[in-house]
Amino acid sequence: MQLQLIPLDRPNLDWLEHNARENMDKGTIESQEVHHLIVDILVQSRQLQESANASPPWVGYLAFDPAMNGIVGTCSFKSPPSEEGEVELAYFTFPQFEGKGYATAMANQLVSLALSRPGMNRVVAHTQPEETTSAHILEHLGFVCEGEVENIEDGVAWRWAKGREA
Repeated sequence: MQLQLIPLDRPNLDWLEHNARENMDKGTIESQEVHHLIVDILVQSRQLQESANASPPWVGYLAFDPAMNGIVGTCSFKSPPSEEGEVELAYFTFPQFEGKGYATAMANQLVSLALSRPGMNRVVAHTQPEETTSAHILEHLGFVCEGEVENIEDGVAWRWAKGREA
């Protein structure tokens, strides 16, 4: 599957937010819902960049599928890396595109991007503390569940980690 990650850096945010707002009420109900989701994602990405002083590649991304010429989801590094070389990722597939491999492709690209950078040692992610699709995706990508942790955003969660290949 070819999936292109569009970085939500400041220039792209400005351009995308303008175009998404212009198109929010056009097209089918389904495409309008996606445009509203995209605007919300763009606003959150801008807030993250400003609060964490994040810059590429440690930003959010829109996932674009060239075969269908559309945005299918979003993924992100939740903050810049720690001093220990650890970064957390997150991903979300728009509901109408779930179950088609997009989340796996997004997570895989973020892992590759992170671990290809000098000084990066680990990528982590959090899931609900149960067997979920997201847990299976992380397991498939070689993450290891390190157990339950108290997550500020989500409460109790499973922490998953993947280190640099030896």
